Amino acid sequence: MKEGQAADESIFVGLMNAVNWFDEAFQNSLEAAGYARTTRVESFVIVNIAAGRQRPADIARNLGVSRQAISQILKAFAERGWIVTRPDPNHGKAQIVMFSAAFSERAELCGHIITGIVRELEQRIGGAAVEALKLSMTADWGTPPRITIPAIGEAPTSIDSAAPLPALASKRGPGAVQS
Repeated sequence: MKEGQAADESIFVGLMNAVNWFDEAFQNSLEAAGYARTTRVESFVIVNIAAGRQRPADIARNLGVSRQAISQILKAFAERGWIVTRPDPNHGKAQIVMFSAAFSERAELCGHIITGIVRELEQRIGGAAVEALKLSMTADWGTPPRITIPAIGEAPTSIDSAAPLPALASKRGPGAVQS
């Protein structure tokens, strides 16, 4: 693996590590406030609802899971009294979800926890780095591309743009043992 490729792959690994770090901080903080830890998926659903996503299909799409999986989680949340469902005034038979009055204190706490985590991150890596992270994470990245795997000696391309991408470091290159 070439140095540039390792740096590119570190972005992907870094994003996953960041998600894990944020969720662990979120769970630790819930516990410190006297609440039971939630599963990672439950905390992701809570954060999505707190961010204003109310349609189960939108939450499922954002998390990359099925609507059925989100429906099961939302059903459990409703049974715990955490959410209420209402007819979606804009989509006929669809439902929207929102935090219940009984969950409002915990929802407010979740907002404070998230703000506190971001402030802690600013202390650790600096305000400019956190601002750059916010800008990067909220930028419109467009539709996810499909990258073609090139033949030996050719540059990879994006199917969507057909633009050549930087050369791919591969075990298939010159001198590689073919299996």
